[in-house]
Amino acid sequence: MRVLLCLPAAKGRDGNLSFSLQDPDGNRLVFVQYQRGSLHSKTRGKPLGERRLSDHLWHAGVTVADLDRANAFYRDKLGFKETWRGGATDTDLRWVNMQMSGPRGDY
Repeated sequence: MRVLLCLPAAKGRDGNLSFSLQDPDGNRLVFVQYQRGSLHSKTRGKPLGERRLSDHLWHAGVTVADLDRANAFYRDKLGFKETWRGGATDTDLRWVNMQMSGPRGDY
């Protein structure tokens, strides 16, 4: 059994609060809360040109080796909610979409 490694939230050199944890497959997840006055808030939008693709990241994906362990982590521990699943055929599961809790609706 793997132990959930979670570091406490701390203010980084950039002025933002963040913490990281590791999923069951060893992927490091970093959660960042941008703070007023941080390096990122002071430069928001300045390095982006007119040709940028987007101003918001709606989706991030990770590959998982064991769906049951991934569900226990993302659904049961982090509170994500499954929105749909699919694959090439009805019996060929290739992806599971999960939505984060909160008002933004990111998945």
